[in-house]
Amino acid sequence: SMCLPSNPYTIPYTFKAGHCIYSDGTNYGLMNKRGKITVEARYKNIYLGEGGLFAAENQEGKWGCIDSQGREIIPFNHVPGEIRPSITPQTIVLMNEAQRHRLINSRGETISRPFGEYRAK
Repeated sequence: SMCLPSNPYTIPYTFKAGHCIYSDGTNYGLMNKRGKITVEARYKNIYLGEGGLFAAENQEGKWGCIDSQGREIIPFNHVPGEIRPSITPQTIVLMNEAQRHRLINSRGETISRPFGEYRAK
């Protein structure tokens, strides 16, 4: 299995945080630069994050966050668009229904509320 192009116009090997997305033909997982599979292909979607945490969609269509070893950082109970990759190391962005963002670290803890939290009404 090979790394997939992140879009048709880029080179096929897009690595972020030392990992790329691979497919078994149906589902997606993560592979490192040495070609070792670090997360089995069990997700419907994975978004690569520069910071090393990855937004993923499970077979039920729910989104969560995994790290490069497949550990669950944010539970799979979110709708599409609520979890987004972050460029900050070892963090991921979680957005709620009111479009308010917060940064979650690799232990699943909120470390900051970068925007939207204290806006005047």
